[in-house]
Amino acid sequence: MSVVGVRKAAPEGRLPSRRTGSGQRVFDREDLDVYLGRPTPESVPADRAEALYCRVSGSTGQESSLAYQERMLRESAAGTVYRVYRDRGSGLRETRAGLNRMLEDAAKGHFTVVRVVWRDRLARFSGGVDRAVPVGGRG
Repeated sequence: MSVVGVRKAAPEGRLPSRRTGSGQRVFDREDLDVYLGRPTPESVPADRAEALYCRVSGSTGQESSLAYQERMLRESAAGTVYRVYRDRGSGLRETRAGLNRMLEDAAKGHFTVVRVVWRDRLARFSGGVDRAVPVGGRG
């Protein structure tokens, strides 16, 4: 959701908001979560366990991007975070250590949801991986 999308949704009544004394529009986090389709605490099963997957394309110099991805996923976690899996390398390769560990843990039932910041972090061109494992994230 972009800022423009939020600005359009609010006056149309699709997203509740209120104005401050200076005229700025303010949104409640719960209303934004509902509007964006994020799970609410009441809708999350108590046994929800999340696997977080982060990947950067290069082998060096992108530590801040890995940290950013992990921070975004942890901040929006709706359940218990089971583990964070990280990889450095191309999304075209299906032999990635973090991805392989995640798939092994998935087969053992260690978590119920896989989350990524961007869908292409799992597989660059929507290969077999994202069809084999249900994916949640930012699209």
